[in-house]
Amino acid sequence: PNHYFATAAGPQLLFAITTPMICKLRADEDVQWLNAQAAAVMARHGIPTVDLHAAVVSNCGPAPQESCADFGTGSFCPHSPDNGGAGYKWLANAAIVPALRKLMPPPPLPPAPPHPQKQTHMHTQPLAYKRKMRFVRS
Repeated sequence: PNHYFATAAGPQLLFAITTPMICKLRADEDVQWLNAQAAAVMARHGIPTVDLHAAVVSNCGPAPQESCADFGTGSFCPHSPDNGGAGYKWLANAAIVPALRKLMPPPPLPPAPPHPQKQTHMHTQPLAYKRKMRFVRS
């Protein structure tokens, strides 16, 4: 099954709209403007995007803030290495993995089990079939 997911979709491109600069309002306004420009370019070329900025803001609230959730002081300003990278792990599970799954075709259905073959016992066959059989005594 893992091989299927690695090869079934073929080459794919997914552009990540960058995370906010949650600790500085002015810097985050620049990030949002640049994100809008990038999103327009991707849309023009038919390239799907995952909006990491929106994911973080929906979880943490808008800039400016000292920290985001339990991810540590300065998290998503612009990076989030504190607490063992908890912010990155959350972002991967909450936004990136779901976006990648949307690009994947559904896995193939398992093959149908073979139909059981009917037993051909003489007592289960129609009477006309029984009459055609001849037994020879030795």
